[in-house]
Amino acid sequence: MTQYTEEKHCKKHNGSDEPQLDDEDLGDVAFDMLSWLRPNDLKRIKGDPHWPTLLPILDIGIIRSIARSFVTSSTWYDLQRNTTDQYFPNEFLEGANMAFLAFFQQFNKNNTYMLRKYLSPALYKIFSPELEELGEMGLAVKMEPQKIHASAVLDIWADYGPSRAFDLSIPFEERQQDYFYSPTFCLRAAHPRDTIVTKASSPWGKRDAIAELDNKPSSIVKALKAGFNIVQTGARFKVDVRYDVSMKYSAFKANDLILSEEGRQAIVFRFETPHYSPSSELSLAYLKREDEAMPGLRPDHVVPEEDIDPPFEWKISDVDYLIHQRERRELETM
Repeated sequence: MTQYTEEKHCKKHNGSDEPQLDDEDLGDVAFDMLSWLRPNDLKRIKGDPHWPTLLPILDIGIIRSIARSFVTSSTWYDLQRNTTDQYFPNEFLEGANMAFLAFFQQFNKNNTYMLRKYLSPALYKIFSPELEELGEMGLAVKMEPQKIHASAVLDIWADYGPSRAFDLSIPFEERQQDYFYSPTFCLRAAHPRDTIVTKASSPWGKRDAIAELDNKPSSIVKALKAGFNIVQTGARFKVDVRYDVSMKYSAFKANDLILSEEGRQAIVFRFETPHYSPSSELSLAYLKREDEAMPGLRPDHVVPEEDIDPPFEWKISDVDYLIHQRERRELETM
């Protein structure tokens, strides 16, 4: 969302001292009211979008490259392990492309009912009031993909731990009182403070630590066990898909076209699964979804008899790092 000022958009007409907006400027204002980046807008994050890491050594040159490659490969493998390599990435990407186009169809209709189905609660909470405010001003916008030139999986993110630790409806300061976060590139783990977190200084250079790694076998085993346990506690995955797309942007006032522009840009959509606790429920939910789509594909004893709640699905949870940039700043202040 581009910041704008009255000086940028307002002009005086007919000798009046009251600044007024011409139609073209009003169209720009309409898009400035949206949390959306057009082709000429500055990117929200420059460079590497990954989470900061607790271990300073992982930020050193080739060590960082090797460690990041290992973690990203791990999240890719873990997602395939909980689904199948036939499903991810090919089948997933086909569905993501359809969801990308469907989002714009419903957005342009101002269909908040369907948008609620497509979007995560946090993202819906951003777009819904913006659309409502535009309507109150007698304005409307359309964002129309003209052609998707390419789409590709960019990053796979994994969150491990209790669902409350990643609930964006709860302020981070409040969540941080209950959980210690250990982010590493595209992976986050949230450990309950009342079970395994020590308050002592750590060789990691942070105020809190899962275990003080003082080279004693007991400490190392404790840290590894804590990491394994938290992965089992709960999990969700998020996948960034980068679209190279030609877009047409239009703004209307009382059904009159006041702005029309086209441009080619990169748009990053993030798709997110529900949070499953324990994490083993994720693969069971996928099996249930697969059996509903293709009955008899797997033996009956493999498919869960009971419905898994929540069902396996993806929702759009971020666009061009709108929410991610806030979460990243929060982690950097720990």
